[in-house]
Amino acid sequence: MPHTSPTDHSPNASDDDSVVVGRVVGAWGIQGDLKVRSLTDVPERLSEGGLVYMDGRPARIERARSTKAGLRLKLDIVADRTQAETLRGAQLTVPRSEVRPAPEGTFYHFQIIEIEVFTEDEELLGQVREILDTGGNDVYVIGRPNDKDLLLPAIADVVLSIDVDRNRMTVRVPEGLG
Repeated sequence: MPHTSPTDHSPNASDDDSVVVGRVVGAWGIQGDLKVRSLTDVPERLSEGGLVYMDGRPARIERARSTKAGLRLKLDIVADRTQAETLRGAQLTVPRSEVRPAPEGTFYHFQIIEIEVFTEDEELLGQVREILDTGGNDVYVIGRPNDKDLLLPAIADVVLSIDVDRNRMTVRVPEGLG
């Protein structure tokens, strides 16, 4: 079954050549440290010495620490708590060219978001708008024109194929969901 990973997800980066790897959720302490939710499965990407971008500006990670709630990072471009507090919701990105290829049969979220979804009978359902992490398996939120969103579990019985080169996913909609 195709598997998606939150690693390096999101086309919501500032441009198409960037991939979101973290999101600032708050400030920590008085020295400008940030509470960050990691959106990557590559831990070294958000470690001390790493380079990320925030609003297109390069930012070197001066220190990094794992916490129960996520990460605590100090970026060289954040001077103090006052500045850190203004950054809630900011995205940390890396160039798409730095993202490692996904293992065979797996896909990054950014490869799935906005992919066109077709039934086995070639009917266009819509595009993947969002991916929900339910713990057991992902759920694809399919935005459909002129209809309510369709929620499809990302399991082998439902997702028959994914071709990121053709921007196409083929699914079998379970009875009662369509």
